[in-house]
Amino acid sequence: MIRRFFRYTSQNISAMIGLSLYILADTFFISKYAGADGLATLSLFLPAFGILYGVGLMLGNGFATVYTIGKASGEDVSTHFIQALLWALVLGFPIAILGYLFPSSIMRLLGGQQSHIALGSGYVRILMSMTPVFFLNFICGSFARNDNAPTLAMVASLVGSFSNILFDYLFLFVFDWGFQSAATATVISPCLSILILSFHFLGKRGGVGLKIGRPSLKVFFRSCALGMSSFMAEISSGITIFVFNNLIMGLSGSIGVAAYSITANIAYVPGALYGGIADGSQPLLSESYGKDDRKSLHLCLKLGLVSILIAAILVVSCCWLFTGPIVNVFNGEQDAELARTAFTSVRLYSLGFLVSGINMMLISFYAATDKPKPEIIGSFSRGCVSIVICALVMSRIWGLIGIWLSFLCAEVLTLFILLAISKRRFFR
Repeated sequence: MIRRFFRYTSQNISAMIGLSLYILADTFFISKYAGADGLATLSLFLPAFGILYGVGLMLGNGFATVYTIGKASGEDVSTHFIQALLWALVLGFPIAILGYLFPSSIMRLLGGQQSHIALGSGYVRILMSMTPVFFLNFICGSFARNDNAPTLAMVASLVGSFSNILFDYLFLFVFDWGFQSAATATVISPCLSILILSFHFLGKRGGVGLKIGRPSLKVFFRSCALGMSSFMAEISSGITIFVFNNLIMGLSGSIGVAAYSITANIAYVPGALYGGIADGSQPLLSESYGKDDRKSLHLCLKLGLVSILIAAILVVSCCWLFTGPIVNVFNGEQDAELARTAFTSVRLYSLGFLVSGINMMLISFYAATDKPKPEIIGSFSRGCVSIVICALVMSRIWGLIGIWLSFLCAEVLTLFILLAISKRRFFR
């Protein structure tokens, strides 16, 4: 179990780190190309991107979890993969149409001012038009990982991520195709990943089954319930960014939003580490649960929690020791006010990383072991209730400082809720 745990999680962490690196590279290139306005525009769109990312993860991890539990318990799961792909198209196309037709309205809804709308509308149209492809990529990656091909899933993710970095540079600085070309670079990434993953599903080693069956609402809703932790993890980021952007815009204007954009994008790195550990352990947790192997189940959970604690200490230490250099990387115009605001933001916001990973692992444990109710309670608390209440209340009392600390406060509240639930149900 220990060897398999580190094999699955290390490969998943590599893939997730690759994803976070391309997000950081995207932020870096945009900061160099469009300055503070570009950073603010990117930050304003992040909540919408978080929703797309969250729905994709919910479908991918949810269907893959149902597949793994069913396979371990001897059920017929030969139609689950094709069902997941069909649902991705059903949910993806309406979003793509809305994004193509109303990009300016979406930017305005997200709190953008006229300068942000003018700069970001083309970016939104390109990115949202490719929503079905993003969903298909998440499903293929999750099923490949759960079908004993974590290495291929990692390779596909890394190729997609690093191709995005390459095309970002080429489109923005070599060809100078404008701000929206960064979105074009982003949509190329999942296309390449799907192409690589298709070799597994169409080859002899693929075991997920390509049988076409009648779409089952029961399987769909069960998958969504078990994928809710992945969805809420991303939605929590989107809701946080949306609430923070609007509060910060009122307190500090575009400079404050640009500073938060730096912090929010840095947050993808610990999110990738924690998500790599939590999602990487999911196939092992689901398999142990399906076989009723409680010893392996509890060992996997403990390994995940210890790994996340070690990662959290390292991440927060780096954020405090290297705050200045981190901020300077994304401060392309060397704006002194932006540097001061971002310096405080990074340090105080990063304290929440000490707790957020533990919450992600506990919620993932519930999802992997077919316990949707406590999973949804924890996810909903972390993603919606706690962070919104803390941000609204603490910003009233302490202004920007309160906003930066509200992330830590919300994660601590969620941890108390999860521990209260776990006292009664955790190891049953």
